Amino acid sequence: MGIFLKIKKRLKNKFKFLINKISYRYEKFVPDTLQSSSYLNLGDDYSSELPFPSANINNANIYLDITKNSYKWMHSKYQFIWSERMLEHIQFSKIKKALLNIEKLLSKNGRCRMCLPICFYGNQKIDMVREGNSSNCNIQGHVTWFTFSELGPITEECFGMHEPPINLGKSWEEILKDTQLTYFPIRHYNPDSSLYVNKDLYCEVKGVFLDEPQVKIKRKNSLIFDLVKNR
Repeated sequence: MGIFLKIKKRLKNKFKFLINKISYRYEKFVPDTLQSSSYLNLGDDYSSELPFPSANINNANIYLDITKNSYKWMHSKYQFIWSERMLEHIQFSKIKKALLNIEKLLSKNGRCRMCLPICFYGNQKIDMVREGNSSNCNIQGHVTWFTFSELGPITEECFGMHEPPINLGKSWEEILKDTQLTYFPIRHYNPDSSLYVNKDLYCEVKGVFLDEPQVKIKRKNSLIFDLVKNR
């Protein structure tokens, strides 16, 4: 495809996205293909190969800033939400709001499957807060770190440490307090650097989910967990 055709296609997609951003405030303008889907690809764009709608602040099927209110027609709609490499780009101070909004999107017993960068425990070669990676984190917009037990803001003191700085983060239990969400582990590194894998849901060798095989992971060496809506 020539450069002018690429530019034309990009501009057309942006214009379409802006029109939909406004019109989708009214449920009658939302296509049946979007309204009938109980699956959502959160934080991805048009280029995704997943067979269900994407939602993002740019170039997606549905406009959605997860730190703000979503369209009402999306509430309690989704049985399964996939989100890869999104939450680490959200300021720690806004994480609770984002999780509350995810809760609104999920139906009863629905789950949001998160796939995030490894932090602190495990292989230092792929650790997001490894020594010397501060500049790259700034460039990539990485502002929040996560482990299987807690999460917190990325600061200079994080880089090169094997475990989170004391009193810098909050536990998942504390973060999810007063929500209907429960943290359910699928894949993570323990403090002793051993790898935990829920073999009922994930095949480590093939890098595929056994319960949702249509979901293709871009970065397999990740922290993976479900946030399950209890009621």
